[in-house]
Amino acid sequence: MQTRSGLRVSLLAGHLCSPDPAAAASPLSRSGTDDIVRHGPPKLLTVAQLQSFIRDGYLALSIVDDMGSEWVESLYAKCVEHGTGTRDPERPPLFATVSSEISELLACPTMTGALTSLLGGDYLLAAGEFANDGLKLHGSRRSEQGFHKDGTDHGPTQSTVRDHRPAHLIPMLYPMDTTIEMGPTSIIPGSNLLGVNREGFFHSEDRIRAELAAPQTLEEWGQSMAAFPENGSGAGDSERLASAVGALRSSGLQEHKLEVKAGTVVFMHHDLVHRGTKAEDGAPFRAMIAIRNCVRVSDPVSPILPAGAEIEEATWPEAWQGEPLAPAHMAIWRYLSGGAPQITLPRSAAGQSAAEEEAAAETTQASLELIAKEEGESAALGAAYRLAALAAAGSEPAAETLVAAATTSSDEGTRRAASQALTAAGASSDSDNEASTQHVLVRLLGLLEGGIAGLAVPSSPQLHIDRAANVMVTVVHAIAQLTHWCENCTVVLVI
Repeated sequence: MQTRSGLRVSLLAGHLCSPDPAAAASPLSRSGTDDIVRHGPPKLLTVAQLQSFIRDGYLALSIVDDMGSEWVESLYAKCVEHGTGTRDPERPPLFATVSSEISELLACPTMTGALTSLLGGDYLLAAGEFANDGLKLHGSRRSEQGFHKDGTDHGPTQSTVRDHRPAHLIPMLYPMDTTIEMGPTSIIPGSNLLGVNREGFFHSEDRIRAELAAPQTLEEWGQSMAAFPENGSGAGDSERLASAVGALRSSGLQEHKLEVKAGTVVFMHHDLVHRGTKAEDGAPFRAMIAIRNCVRVSDPVSPILPAGAEIEEATWPEAWQGEPLAPAHMAIWRYLSGGAPQITLPRSAAGQSAAEEEAAAETTQASLELIAKEEGESAALGAAYRLAALAAAGSEPAAETLVAAATTSSDEGTRRAASQALTAAGASSDSDNEASTQHVLVRLLGLLEGGIAGLAVPSSPQLHIDRAANVMVTVVHAIAQLTHWCENCTVVLVI
């Protein structure tokens, strides 16, 4: 006889392990288990919701219609009890306390629909991590937290490869109305595409502050960490934001504090810059359950949209086309569409006019380095993704510029922009330009086989090690991503 918990697990496992998006979209079968699993067809995201997530790095949805307000209130009561009770070392972990609710939540139409649309029908929840920070209750904070990105290493001078494409999400559930007084999560929309320099540093992206954005000796690093602690003591919101913007080298960024209604789930790109804020004395307990390790398993082969949605009309919003990161956003949109040729984007995949295409074709490694230095990270990414659009359309000079900039530039920001853009340099497999993808892959594989040649060697041994490691890792990452666009390519890497 199957237990109630066993039934819950089996239903959830059967849903999550299905490699077929259509299977993931079918209702979970059940009999007499209304109190265990709320079910129904996934509520797939609309075109507007998908594009909003791509641009901003997050999307807020309500699960109240799926679960009911009483369910939300009951979960909040359990969170309050778990988060404010006596710190008994024998107390069961949060997952054991709310396992039934989490199983129900993960199977509800809003959750399955959003995760399917963003990660594909065969998305994976790495449940083994639930015992180790995979499911975490974030309660009210007594201090301000500094801006940071979660993972991937949080260690000094280690290579970190971020993925611009939706590959790793953190759904965050707020089971109560969240106000400024309660200390909401704060985010910087659009920051998931931006990075900070890491080579020769003794810090990671766990502290994104301009005061730390310069190479330092170990002694200098220790002094900086003491002067600028993680919680940003003494810093106001504007000062803290200005410091983060300085580290990210991109203007126009804004802080957004998530004031949300009870039952809201915020689907956050894993790499979005965020922080916790301080709760005011006497404010109600703020609870936020973060469900980590929701990951993509396979690349999309076609758009996953609600029934009746017309992919032919899914152009990138005209109002957003002039933004510095628009070429990157459009490349991600093209990826989520599976490279569907019927998507009508303005001109190239980067939305360029004829004059802009001509200017992009003349972009050199030197000019890309100048953009990164003088205009910042967003502008450099935009220029690099414009080159990627030309490469995907069959331009070998554009592809060569990206490969050279990603592997030989002495400027870390230039290499970071070019290597990320390389992942979008592939043409869809049913186009006439697959040879361009093969050309880039051959160049990158040749670099791996013969060693990274032409890389400017810094005077510092540690900086040289950092740089070589970063180049190697980003090249491997680009190869892995480009194979998505090359139907006739088989790549086997032996490292």
